[in-house]
Amino acid sequence: MAKKKVTKKEQKRNKEFVQKLLLVENKDYDEWLNEKHEEHIQENSELLLEALEKAIDNKSDKKFNSNNEQNIDPDNRKIHHNKGGNK
Repeated sequence: MAKKKVTKKEQKRNKEFVQKLLLVENKDYDEWLNEKHEEHIQENSELLLEALEKAIDNKSDKKFNSNNEQNIDPDNRKIHHNKGGNK
């Protein structure tokens, strides 16, 4: 079942409620919110690392492909390997 979208009014009410709870606990809302952000990042660190590794691999692949360009001679269909430069 799809989750219903939270309205701005509900968001505001929830925020105010949490702020009051945190006041009773002598905690700062912004510090608490930052802690929640850090917790979410830590909980998803494996996913973040995988994405970074893919980005690094893609960057390495592009660099390798540009350094080992293949040119096909249209007249005789031979492949000429250019390493680093154009010929």
